[in-house]
Amino acid sequence: MSFAMRLLAAALLLPALGACTSTTPHLDAGFGESVATLRAQQTADLSASLRNQDRVVLGFEARTAGAAMDRYYGSFAKPAKPANIFTIGIGAGPAAP
Repeated sequence: MSFAMRLLAAALLLPALGACTSTTPHLDAGFGESVATLRAQQTADLSASLRNQDRVVLGFEARTAGAAMDRYYGSFAKPAKPANIFTIGIGAGPAAP
């Protein structure tokens, strides 16, 4: 291989090697810190659920709370079908008087 070919190969490989290096090392060093900070700021008391598990909630009837939770969990079992935006108002029939 001639010197010119080696020089050309080296010139073509240098940009490819540069693409493998990180261009933002000072930003990558703190990656994820903002999420951890925000999560800590939004969590008032980590042990509140353990400390209050035996307390009774006043002002909310058990039957109503059970029905609300059943609807909530049911919404994940059978999610609503997404509406097709291209057929809005088509085929709905005549408006009721």
